Amino acid sequence: MLRFHKLIFAAAVGLAALSGGARAATVDLDFRLPAGSSELGRADSVSFAQGSLALTVTAGVQAFGRIWPWAQVTRARSGLGVRNAFMDGGQIDGRIGRDLLIFSFDRAVRIEGVGFARVDSDDDAALFVEGGTGALERAAVFDLPSGGWLSTLTLDPAWFGDLFGIGAAGWNDDFRISGLRVSFEDGISATPGPGPFGLILAALGALALALRGRGARA
Repeated sequence: MLRFHKLIFAAAVGLAALSGGARAATVDLDFRLPAGSSELGRADSVSFAQGSLALTVTAGVQAFGRIWPWAQVTRARSGLGVRNAFMDGGQIDGRIGRDLLIFSFDRAVRIEGVGFARVDSDDDAALFVEGGTGALERAAVFDLPSGGWLSTLTLDPAWFGDLFGIGAAGWNDDFRISGLRVSFEDGISATPGPGPFGLILAALGALALALRGRGARA
């Protein structure tokens, strides 16, 4: 009986360690640049890292029923924008196609809030999430709160995934994205392997075999 208790205790310790291996983390990503920064301008992609979280931002254009990679990410004091043509102003707008920023995280996150800059009273933003085919699909449209230079949109409930798009919903939209607030489970390895439920089943299977051997010896 003592050995049985020891086996139960070992399994309980293992499961407790497994369940406590990750912790919730919330990160505020600020895309604004200080005046005179050498990073002002545009690029095909922009990368950010904060703590254990990594993010890559690219740009696209919504046109003819799909998203085209005919754009660059612009960086400014007020945040990120899109430039998709010679006469484009560099903000996220709908004048020449509907501009879109694509956010690719290195893990699944919950987007809880989005910071916008240069918002007018008639600006709307479209949110895109990864669909069943792996491509971004339009999921919602938000009427942006008019805050002038800076405005914050809180998403409740939060949207979950590792790939998102935020862009202009119509031809008269014009804004930048100044930041994101995301939450995620920190401490989970990205190395492929059995998930938590698989490890739990393996532990219980080992316990069952040990008890079976004990019964056979009895």
